[in-house]
Amino acid sequence: MTIREKKQLIFEKAAEALTDCFNDRDKAMIAAGMGYMLKDDMSPRNFYWFILDLPNFMELNARYGMPIDSFAYYFNEFFSYYPELSGDSITLKSHSI
Repeated sequence: MTIREKKQLIFEKAAEALTDCFNDRDKAMIAAGMGYMLKDDMSPRNFYWFILDLPNFMELNARYGMPIDSFAYYFNEFFSYYPELSGDSITLKSHSI
């Protein structure tokens, strides 16, 4: 599985929180947990900070009622902070919801 495919899965799971006002925090935490799929693709130091930051990002940004295009923008911006993950931005064309 490529980094792009892993990022897409994380995005898909996080985006579910935008359509369900009752479980947004739970789904965001599941999506954050899915970040562990990227462990082998990142340096240990970058992964350490990424896995600490990802749950906070999801909790703050995966909110019910947020437009999906806004969430995609924030998602791509967050991932761009990590060199290993900065390429192949998620686009709405690849989003299935």
